[in-house]
Amino acid sequence: MQFTKKYLFGLALLPIAINANADTIYDSLSAVSAVSAGFNLVSNANFGPLADSFSTGANPFSLTDVQLALTSNDSSTSGTVTVSLVSDNNASLGSILATLGTISDTSLSAYTPATVDFAQSTPIQLAANTRYWIEVSATDDSSAGWSYTADTTGTGVATEFNANSFQVYANAGDPALALINNPYQLQISGVTAVPLPGAAWFFAIAIGALSALRRRHTFSNVNQA
Repeated sequence: MQFTKKYLFGLALLPIAINANADTIYDSLSAVSAVSAGFNLVSNANFGPLADSFSTGANPFSLTDVQLALTSNDSSTSGTVTVSLVSDNNASLGSILATLGTISDTSLSAYTPATVDFAQSTPIQLAANTRYWIEVSATDDSSAGWSYTADTTGTGVATEFNANSFQVYANAGDPALALINNPYQLQISGVTAVPLPGAAWFFAIAIGALSALRRRHTFSNVNQA
């Protein structure tokens, strides 16, 4: 019984070597100043697909929630909107990594953008220091639109990119080339894994101690036999 208590106590200590922090790494949606300046239609028959890029920080990130400001431009349409996680290819869209969710035009607010939440039941693990894209596409019979904002002061926004079917644009713009296209309204949330100071030493010591306890317990059982 004494061994069991020590063993379980050691196992309970192991997870504290890594601290998981709730984190929002991109947000052009929630700030008071991030008001909608309009919306672009997302179907292939219009400007779509549309996309915003975002980047992870120095530690791995678990994506748990994506929120976007969407609307429909025609209350009678019933097309389907798909939201996807896409890899980066030199500041352009790469390949689709995961489908984050779908929604029908009939579930969108008409003419006025509103926040739509695509919560992930299973967190998606993203690499550290890596750029990704959120792509919004729609069937040709969709009138869905994705709201954009002129505000680039939100977390992670100013240094990223946005894209439509014609071109990729820097969120900060390039006035010299007259290339200014406002980022779409998006929020990326999840959990950042932050190793605590001395975590590697803690793991080594904890594992060594548990191994010693196991050997002692085994030796004791042999002697008693």
